[in-house]
Amino acid sequence: MERGEVRSNGRTRHPIASRATKDARLSVAREAFEGPRLDQIPLAPLYEAAPIGVILASPAGRILSANPALQTLLGFRERDLRGRPLLSLVHSGDSWPGARGGDVRLLTRAGGGVWVHVSEAEAHLPGSGGRTRLVLIRDESEERRLSQELDVALNRFRQLCDNVHDGFMLLTPDLGQVVHASGGLSSLLKGEEEASGRECDRTVGLEHFHEEDRARLLAEAERIQEHRVELQMRVVRPDGSVRMWLQVRTFPLRDPLGEVRHVAAIFEDVTGRRQVAEMLAQARQHAARLVQTVQDPQALLGTGDPRGHAASGPSPLWLQGAHVEERTAFAARAAQLTPREREVMELLVAGGTTKAIAAELALSPKTVEVYRARVMKKMRAPSVAALVRLVLLGSPENGS
Repeated sequence: MERGEVRSNGRTRHPIASRATKDARLSVAREAFEGPRLDQIPLAPLYEAAPIGVILASPAGRILSANPALQTLLGFRERDLRGRPLLSLVHSGDSWPGARGGDVRLLTRAGGGVWVHVSEAEAHLPGSGGRTRLVLIRDESEERRLSQELDVALNRFRQLCDNVHDGFMLLTPDLGQVVHASGGLSSLLKGEEEASGRECDRTVGLEHFHEEDRARLLAEAERIQEHRVELQMRVVRPDGSVRMWLQVRTFPLRDPLGEVRHVAAIFEDVTGRRQVAEMLAQARQHAARLVQTVQDPQALLGTGDPRGHAASGPSPLWLQGAHVEERTAFAARAAQLTPREREVMELLVAGGTTKAIAAELALSPKTVEVYRARVMKKMRAPSVAALVRLVLLGSPENGS
């Protein structure tokens, strides 16, 4: 028999525990099993029905009672929790936030972790014999998941906006404040030398546009909240001169309830397009003058009209500077054309295709090709470009 063991009736017993050890064990048992339960306090119905977890704990941090919401959250029954230290619920690597409160992961019965927000206060409850720790636990796992998804979506949104060549702007519904402006828009409005890279630039605003165009956009604020709106706006320099034209497409962004939360605007540089449009307009005017010349070849010489009447007044300004021999040759060749061939020639000079000319004159494309070949032969032009050059001979842009 080892020292300190006592035999009684043939059985070995361990030494009797000290008085202090017994008292400590009794104190823990009393805390765990004789503390106030939720169903023993005046506010029991409130605790039982609370949508968040509630724990009553001893000053030393041992769980006295837990409401149904907490049991559901962690997967434990109350009898499994009673007597356990609060720290035993904390996920490894985390720490109990204590009285200051904060976010922490708690262990579940399945072995996983759930993010919660913990807040704590002292309470004096009947039957507690002193202070009791009241711990409120709110499940934040869904909020964290949504927050992470939102962060990912915002990051993708910023990457998209900062890598598109066209400008992008997010505004408040009244168009009074810029929420986000892409780096591409900053480059468009400020110029490459002034833009701060391709990142979001909140210093970009509507002040870079012409005052009249800003007024037109703001006047459309109410309609923009219901429909897509497109308009062209001028970007001006500090001196007020126009630097470029931008095509603006706006549309409302709504929340799940249908309320307009933001207005999105996409900006596209259409300066070159407008210049081409202006050049085409000038070309159409010039083509109209050319058609008049084809219809009246004698007027090209400035000597008379097809009826043999003498020309009254000087030659047209657009004929000045052209070579007389070439003008004479053109007039002589054009005079050989039949009325139908002249119509085909007019449309060729104006830029019409075979199909377009056929539709205009109600002819088949094959017939137009025949007339076109006759025109080219009589005018001695190897190509349409040469024909146009022959007709353009007297214009001030090319002959002077």
